[in-house]
Amino acid sequence: ELYVLLADATGHGLGAAISTLPVLSVFYSLAETGAALAWIVTEINRQLQATMPVGRFVAATMICIDHERLVAEAWQGGTPDLLLIDDKGALKRSFVSEHLPLGIDGLSPEEASPVRMPITAGDQFVLFSDGLIEAQDRDERQFGLGNVFAALASAPPDRRVDALREALTRHVGEGTPHDDVSLLIIDCG
Repeated sequence: ELYVLLADATGHGLGAAISTLPVLSVFYSLAETGAALAWIVTEINRQLQATMPVGRFVAATMICIDHERLVAEAWQGGTPDLLLIDDKGALKRSFVSEHLPLGIDGLSPEEASPVRMPITAGDQFVLFSDGLIEAQDRDERQFGLGNVFAALASAPPDRRVDALREALTRHVGEGTPHDDVSLLIIDCG
């Protein structure tokens, strides 16, 4: 099994970086044991609530991919849509975040439960922070999902990160995004 985490803490700089330390500690220790994704989500949330000041939280997407059974589980809280694309870069399915970011409130077992889905060899998951789609050009137009989809479809699987990076660079021109930009593209098989 492959465990994947994209975490985006509130704020910028050192304060935001410190917020991710309990997330990473719990995630890596539980993933190493093969823990269920729902348990990992619950424990990260509990740890953040116990250690972080009010107003600090972490948006997160977590995935567990079972390459042998060709099935995946995903949980999202406060992040942009999780995309599942095929080998040609076409969208197969989009998953909307249905939960609050971690650290804000307690989670019921239902709220911690991941979505389970079949996957196919050649599929890829695309995870990104809000900084990617909210990056603005000099006319204050956001990069948006349309540019994400166009870049993904324009490149072979092993070049999609570069294609997105190049499209974003063209979009912002001489400027820089106002927020951090994180991007992961994960092969499903």
